[in-house]
Amino acid sequence: MKILVYGAGAVGGYIGAHLIENGLDVTFLARGGHLKNIVDKGLNIVLSNQEKIVHPSYATDSLATLKNVKFDVVIVAVKAWQVRESATEILPYTSSSTLMISVQNGIDSPYELNDVFEARQIIPSVFRGICLVSEPGVVSVPSQCSWTLGEFQKNPTRAINSLLKPLIGSKLQLKVSIDEDIIKDLWKKLALIAPMSGVGALTRSVLGVCLEIKELRNMIEKAVEEIIVVAKSQNIILPDETLENSMGFYRALPYSATSSMQRDIEQKKPSELEYQTGAIVKLGKSNNVQVPVNSFIYYSLLPQELAARSDLR
Repeated sequence: MKILVYGAGAVGGYIGAHLIENGLDVTFLARGGHLKNIVDKGLNIVLSNQEKIVHPSYATDSLATLKNVKFDVVIVAVKAWQVRESATEILPYTSSSTLMISVQNGIDSPYELNDVFEARQIIPSVFRGICLVSEPGVVSVPSQCSWTLGEFQKNPTRAINSLLKPLIGSKLQLKVSIDEDIIKDLWKKLALIAPMSGVGALTRSVLGVCLEIKELRNMIEKAVEEIIVVAKSQNIILPDETLENSMGFYRALPYSATSSMQRDIEQKKPSELEYQTGAIVKLGKSNNVQVPVNSFIYYSLLPQELAARSDLR
């Protein structure tokens, strides 16, 4: 099985390392100094209790360096706003049986992949946990992470468990599983990550501070509740314990935790604002659902997002 990790940064690199440890043939697409160190030294995964250096079969910053290659699995691990363009670039290196695995935050990536690939090829996935590129060639994973996969278009004639079996295991402390309702799980993740990302970015505060201040904690809770209502307008019924589970997850994270969207916004980079809080605001409008907290977060952060994308004069 030949696998391409398109975007071997923090999450992509960690998942790729897990697959390499499973004995699979993995190619990395990465950039800059991160790529150079992977090529020269391997990718160093720093876990809470061990370090592991893995070596992909090949690593590059351009798919054009690949000749006559068709991948069996492509893990699309770029930012949500890069998926559509990436899909077009990846297409020549796939076949009609290639599985396209999305790993982005938000709910849009599988649908954007479906603009280029057949629905039966698309495997949405949900990554939960914190990992980051602490320095070029090094991915730090301070706590247990999980990776859940499922079918975008359910097909009773194929055994998805058997198809994905080579990807499943528990290497490098990554817990991998299959979910029969992965779209609902994408919404669960959105209800988890968007409020934390939005309030953290808005206040420029780590998660622990946001939870300590009652008014900010209430803001996070209200944002989660609004997402639950918007999901219902899309015929996605989230569990009754969604709010409780989200708050419990936040409390279990390190005090200094931040999301990738928050870090991008703080560094004045383009972020996933449109695909997280923005998606909730737009769906709320189109379904006549009031989302005042998410709207406040979104429109407060929008000027900086537009400036980061050079869309403001």
